[in-house]
Amino acid sequence: MPRVLVVDGSHLMVWVVQTLVPDGVEVVQARRFADAQAVLTSDPPDAAIFNLTPPTLEWSRLIALCCERTPQIPYLLCTTLDGELPAELQLPSPPLAVVRKPARISDLRATLTDLLREARAATGGGAPG
Repeated sequence: MPRVLVVDGSHLMVWVVQTLVPDGVEVVQARRFADAQAVLTSDPPDAAIFNLTPPTLEWSRLIALCCERTPQIPYLLCTTLDGELPAELQLPSPPLAVVRKPARISDLRATLTDLLREARAATGGGAPG
């Protein structure tokens, strides 16, 4: 069963992702930075979604954990920030997408489909469900 890690202090994004992904995809939440780091280190998911709030956290450290794995863990960035991503955010590899909140449900569904497709390709797995 594919697993998607959602790093967000609010349960709303987790609920939205759970609603939009197909049956057979497990969505797990890390509310705190340290929890996300523990999951990415000890029980890596197939894909990850990072809510870049607050922008002062060292998101690059978590994203590096995704990029250092073989195969890499595909990830999305979510933000309510206008314009460019924070300058201090140094990404070791580009995200699959940057989702600007509020996002249209149809756009988010399509982006999640792309994320799961990328995760399956990285792990050599088949379709979820």
